Amino acid sequence: CFSYYDLCSEILSSVRKMEESMQRLKRVRESSRTPSNQSQNMTTSASVTLTDDNKIRKQIQNDVTAFTTELEKLNIHIESSNKLTILNEESQVQI
Repeated sequence: CFSYYDLCSEILSSVRKMEESMQRLKRVRESSRTPSNQSQNMTTSASVTLTDDNKIRKQIQNDVTAFTTELEKLNIHIESSNKLTILNEESQVQI
């Protein structure tokens, strides 16, 4: 359970870092574009990035739910470890 948490937490951390990098890149591109091209191009690229990030988060939520269900079938009580709850909260889709 703990190594599963570590792996998922690492993925979520990578997603956050990717989002931050994309935001920095977006700011750089915004400052270098002409006003007429800026809004159209940024809307398209930002929506694709957010969609991909949200898909990753949603998949982790689904995986955590499935993992929890399987543990319960094996009569393993997860209440003793808050790590799965933390993962589920960290993976909440941010819009």
